[in-house]
Amino acid sequence: MATTLAAHPAAPPAEHSCPGPAPAPFGPPMTRCECAGLPFEDVARRMAAEGLPAEQAVRRTGCGQNCEACLPDLLRYLASAAVAEPAGRR
Repeated sequence: MATTLAAHPAAPPAEHSCPGPAPAPFGPPMTRCECAGLPFEDVARRMAAEGLPAEQAVRRTGCGQNCEACLPDLLRYLASAAVAEPAGRR
């Protein structure tokens, strides 16, 4: 008998519907893009230094562009980094 993904005990909650990334239901959040070999901190630093929006910083660094596994955690990290950055330093 085949088991569907929704019936699997580790499956993400069914109440989340697209569009938009859901919080990662498995383990701790990612802190780096393994494909680009960059920690999220480096992407946030570049975003702040160049005054880039998150999406543009992601494209310029190449993070989240290959397998996209880090993209939801990366965008959440960059959103929190932008909020934490003092307004005078952006």
